[in-house]
Amino acid sequence: MRSINIHHASRITHHASRITHHASRITHHASRITHYSLVIFLFLSLNVPLYCFDSEGRAGIIETIRDTPQIQDEILNLAANTILTWLKEGKTYIPPSSRLSWVMNEKCGVFVTLEKHGSLRGCRGTIWPVYATLKEEIINSAVGAISRDRRFPPVTIEEFRKLNITVTVVGEIKSVIYPEKEIDPLVHGIMVETCNGQKKGVMLPGEAPTLEKELAWAKKRAEITEDEPVYIYLFTGVRFSKDVKDIISDFQKE
Repeated sequence: MRSINIHHASRITHHASRITHHASRITHHASRITHYSLVIFLFLSLNVPLYCFDSEGRAGIIETIRDTPQIQDEILNLAANTILTWLKEGKTYIPPSSRLSWVMNEKCGVFVTLEKHGSLRGCRGTIWPVYATLKEEIINSAVGAISRDRRFPPVTIEEFRKLNITVTVVGEIKSVIYPEKEIDPLVHGIMVETCNGQKKGVMLPGEAPTLEKELAWAKKRAEITEDEPVYIYLFTGVRFSKDVKDIISDFQKE
């Protein structure tokens, strides 16, 4: 009887050891799940898309555009052709893919800004890309600038040659904790967003002379009150412009 009790005691000890081992593994996995859950919670609570922190590839695109005037002209030509086609035919311009540079198939946010006689006439775009390629962002932002800016009536065909087109291709985007230390309004654009994500206001690089005005104007554009708390994001980018008449002239020389 004693040997049987010893045998059972041995088996109980063996099973207890296995239970302890599995409990240890469960604790380990629970710890990892808790870690990942915390990371996901932090990203979601900031309301920031995960891909916005991966800016290495985008930096290369921005550098290429900044250093290549021919690509800048290509982007401005695309914006101008898009606007002209929409005004004349009411159709979306489809560029010949064989003539496009490689950056047109990359993914970046874009703003298209229109001015007439030095005054703003329309602006549309996003700091985070909405479409699969840069060319699609340019086309949709250009159409939006002439037809979907609620501050102005739609642009007419008679105004086309009087326009100046500015394109801003967005580079690095990051959330801001200390605006006074992190933001230079002459270098950085900003987006302010209410905590519920329902209102967003954007200022492009160089649009405001001071940080105070950049933040105030961004809030005003989104109809956000001065004392309402917001998330703040900064972004860099490359910005270039031309008068439509010069774009047409350059295009005719080719």
